[in-house]
Amino acid sequence: MCRVPQELVDEILHNLRDDIPALKRCSIAASMFFMTARSHIFRKLEVEPHAHPRSFRSCQQRYKFLITYPHLARLVQELCVIWTVPPAPKTQISRWEINFDLDDSDEEHDYLRFRSKDAKVVRKQLPLILNLLDLKKISLVASGSVKTYVIWSFLEEPLDHALSTLLRSQNLQSVHIRGAIFRSPRHLLSLLSTATCLRELSLSRILYSSPVDEWKSWPESEQWRPSLEILLLSEIGSHSLCECFVNSQIDLTHLHTLTIATDRDDSRNALMREVSNRVEHLKLQLRLVHDIVDLTVTTSQGRLDVATMFGLNLRSLHISTTYLYRLMNSFFHVCPRDSLLESLIFEGPACKNYDQLLDDTIELAVVHLRSLKKVEIRAVYLVSPGADSAMLSTHLRFSLPSLEKRATNQTPPGWE
Repeated sequence: MCRVPQELVDEILHNLRDDIPALKRCSIAASMFFMTARSHIFRKLEVEPHAHPRSFRSCQQRYKFLITYPHLARLVQELCVIWTVPPAPKTQISRWEINFDLDDSDEEHDYLRFRSKDAKVVRKQLPLILNLLDLKKISLVASGSVKTYVIWSFLEEPLDHALSTLLRSQNLQSVHIRGAIFRSPRHLLSLLSTATCLRELSLSRILYSSPVDEWKSWPESEQWRPSLEILLLSEIGSHSLCECFVNSQIDLTHLHTLTIATDRDDSRNALMREVSNRVEHLKLQLRLVHDIVDLTVTTSQGRLDVATMFGLNLRSLHISTTYLYRLMNSFFHVCPRDSLLESLIFEGPACKNYDQLLDDTIELAVVHLRSLKKVEIRAVYLVSPGADSAMLSTHLRFSLPSLEKRATNQTPPGWE
């Protein structure tokens, strides 16, 4: 098929953009528009199973779109399924009901299960949509209330089968799950182990329905060698995730990028110890005060184990915290002189006042960090809304002359 010049396509679209019927009648321009000029806009598709049927993001409209233009299905590389809690009409108060199947004694969690006729539409059309696509990435996101979860054990057979088939696809490389309930860590890992070509995995807000003493993990008798290269685990509002991957039978040899957000020190340290010499890019979120009181304290005291942070191959480190200056001071105190770090990012709230010794600490450290090319400070200033952020940024730069000096000397080349 010959390609229509881009300029001609743009001109046709410009003249017909307000005349949809005419645009549909222009079959050549339409096919060229879909297949060449603007094919990238179909790479990512979003669907909201519980959206209003007339909404373009609803299962009904998405399915109608794909069967109307079947040649577009092969262009879709990423599908994001957004599970939301629809507002209950006043005449239908029981549209959602509270479900306490997990633990009646746990007042902190009340799990919502869909109980309306829309569920039949979801069961029917969402699997059909999945069966039409050959995806590289699937995102299953529970949006809205933090208490909204997809209960995996309650998925209807057609949807469960469609998702299982998708995970086994040779083209699927990335999975993102946020807000889901599995029976146990083993249930979660067994599901993921079927995705043999998986390169990227993101898990957050994951809960387990079985009691803690029945949380079966990956069996010691089986070996799993995932192809994971990028792993993001958030235990904020979740049950344990990091410990799921700390197993002698789970081989994370290919992992090079790791992101961890957790308040569980032991869980974080255990995983970092397992992969420290493989990871090149590490991002940590340290929220609690004790996380950064002293970065040199040991794991047994329930703190960040520094030895696991500086692996042999670590090239970039990004740390988010609630105590920016204290974190920076502690970090440069303990950073190994032979570190191959090339990029550092510190992120968190800050104020104008800081420890005057911070710059001295940085100056002593950066002299020995010969591979370091970039230090980025993403400070959110705790000041009044009317404060001049540019002035505060300038103040920070001049308050740390050691970094300014390193930039002026351009050692090594490419310093930022």
